[in-house]
Amino acid sequence: MSLVRELSSSRELVSNLCLRELRSRYKRSAGGWLWSLANPLATALVFTLVFSLVLKVKPPVGDPSGVDVFAFFLLCGLIPWTFFASAITKGMAS
Repeated sequence: MSLVRELSSSRELVSNLCLRELRSRYKRSAGGWLWSLANPLATALVFTLVFSLVLKVKPPVGDPSGVDVFAFFLLCGLIPWTFFASAITKGMAS
């Protein structure tokens, strides 16, 4: 809980550091910040098309949740995996 309190007390610093990272990464690109959103959305779109339309995979329907939309089911696993993969990749450079 102390980590959560520390992060909430320094949220302005965290937001400024994130903005600085995004500005420096996409400074000279044509799409700007749009590229940071386009990559995960394109990945989710390709996976959704392949698995739901081509392979006809149905997600397991949860009892309380009732998740039956494959794109939502896919994003629930794709977002943590993308975060983990990018953290490992960037961590190797340090």
